[in-house]
Amino acid sequence: MNTSSPIKKLHLILLSTISLVLILAAVAVTILNTYKPMFRVTVGTEFIGYFESKQQFDEVYQTLINEQINIDEHVKVYLDENPKFEQSFVRVSLLDKQNVYTALRASVRTEHNIFAINVNNEEKMKFNNKEDAESYATKLRENAKNANIEIKEEVVKENPELTNKESANAIFKDIVSRYKPVENPKDEIKPVEENPYITTTGAYGGIWPTRSRYVSCKFGGYKGHTGTDIAGSYGDPNIAYKGGKVIFAGWAGPYGYLVKLDHGNGIQSWYAHNYKLTVKAGQYVKQGQTVGLQGSTGNSTGTHLHFEIRINGRPVNALKYL
Repeated sequence: MNTSSPIKKLHLILLSTISLVLILAAVAVTILNTYKPMFRVTVGTEFIGYFESKQQFDEVYQTLINEQINIDEHVKVYLDENPKFEQSFVRVSLLDKQNVYTALRASVRTEHNIFAINVNNEEKMKFNNKEDAESYATKLRENAKNANIEIKEEVVKENPELTNKESANAIFKDIVSRYKPVENPKDEIKPVEENPYITTTGAYGGIWPTRSRYVSCKFGGYKGHTGTDIAGSYGDPNIAYKGGKVIFAGWAGPYGYLVKLDHGNGIQSWYAHNYKLTVKAGQYVKQGQTVGLQGSTGNSTGTHLHFEIRINGRPVNALKYL
């Protein structure tokens, strides 16, 4: 009996099977090198991007929360809907093109609790924490007894226009001088120290605050961006856009080394991310005087000046005033 024929067939079947397995393995390796298992994430109807894990999504979301907290430490940050995660295979080349921070930032919502101080039903100050509002309200009730002082709370969605400390002190003095009892001249508020460089043109009439004129990110270029970014060279001088008094010069967290100038009448200018400061708090500077040297300190991805103009505590588009 000839058994070689069945053995030969079995051998051929075995070789074919091995070849098929090798081909399938090669195809699988090619697919894994070209495609990657990811989570496709959406918030409501908005597509956010692809993430390797839910933890990676949480890390991106937490970064955006911290971004808002840097602006207002009392802010409530949330998403309208819970994110949905769907497993899928994604072409690796597509992952380099996505910007999950920008996409998720558009879905982030904020709520700000605002505490306004009303004097005789007219709003005078606005704070984002109750302690500051109560502190000023208490002092006003003690020193301006002829006025009706109330605190009103409200919730707003966007970054509110707040009263900074310098403006609040000036408003406080004005209210006390208007409503203090006539029989107590000892409570008279002394005039504010005169700034020899204050002009009468308001925020207008300023000069360009650094050597470069390349704007790398405009005011409001992304949500929460309150200034104008001007890219330059390391060590370029950052100069006072108008004359004023240095009310702050030091480290300020995400702003890095920061200089704040008070130009009077509720107008301030801020100069952030310096690598070195050339002025001190309490000093008066002239228009065009160097206040710091350009760097990349704080939350910065490259050498530039983050320049802000604030009017009564509210950031405005600085390019309109230069």
